[in-house]
Amino acid sequence: MLLQRFVVNENERAIVSKNGRFVSILTPGMHRFVTWPLVSLEIESYHLSNPVFRSRWEEYLVRECLDTVATHFTMVETTDSEIAMIFVDGSLHQVLLPGKRVLFWKDAASVSAEVVSIIDSELPEQTFAPLEPSREQVEIDYLLAEP
Repeated sequence: MLLQRFVVNENERAIVSKNGRFVSILTPGMHRFVTWPLVSLEIESYHLSNPVFRSRWEEYLVRECLDTVATHFTMVETTDSEIAMIFVDGSLHQVLLPGKRVLFWKDAASVSAEVVSIIDSELPEQTFAPLEPSREQVEIDYLLAEP
């Protein structure tokens, strides 16, 4: 028998697996685990400075642990006939293409999405306004590009 400790900082989350099977998501604090010989304990740490959750566990969590997903993540998903404009802390973060999904850590940022059908040939003009660069940004980019 072996006692192991693991600390999760305020700006982190961690996924625990034993023998390749998902166990839980750890929140900030000190965590203790008792393991036995021949038991493989794996802890994957995620820094919340990146609000997007990318992990080998993503598909499994969405398929088998929807309660865990609802607790820890904001999920944005599109059908084959939709796109989603995803805003993180009020700014456009990405445009999610049809038939895709992305998970965001709830504690990392405020995430909202506007899902739009692409079947309609005439989308409202305001749909694309967040995708267009502002004049100020274009000018700044131009000034930075000059030698």
